[in-house]
Amino acid sequence: MKNQPLIDQQNQQLLKKIHQQDAIFQQLPALQQKMEKLQLFITFLSQENEDLKQENRILKQNLQETETYNKLGNQIDTKRQFVSRKKPDQMQQFEEFLHHSVTLDVPESPQKNKMEQSMKFKPSQSPFKETFGLSSDEQQELFGLDQE
Repeated sequence: MKNQPLIDQQNQQLLKKIHQQDAIFQQLPALQQKMEKLQLFITFLSQENEDLKQENRILKQNLQETETYNKLGNQIDTKRQFVSRKKPDQMQQFEEFLHHSVTLDVPESPQKNKMEQSMKFKPSQSPFKETFGLSSDEQQELFGLDQE
């Protein structure tokens, strides 16, 4: 019986540990539910991240196209000035050529509210030689075009 107080104390400590573990086990279903919600949220964020990456790629491509078209516009302005100095009487024919050679193409977008715009330069649709009487070398020099 000398050991009874020690045994009682150990029993109390064991009982306390059991109650703590029981409280933890009672929280497991709620924690598991929270973990499932977090998994869904992580999945959502991953998809959102992929969508943003795709949108970023499209925006970068659009930026590159815009820069290209800005350069093309600058070249056209330079060539317009050149033609107006060299052949002022044929400037209107040049303007008509540009009007028929540069079109705005708006493709259908895979996403409803997102639209991509691109311009297509189509030099082969206008007969320079008949319009301006230029040889292919002169056309290439003047318009910077590769002959196909």
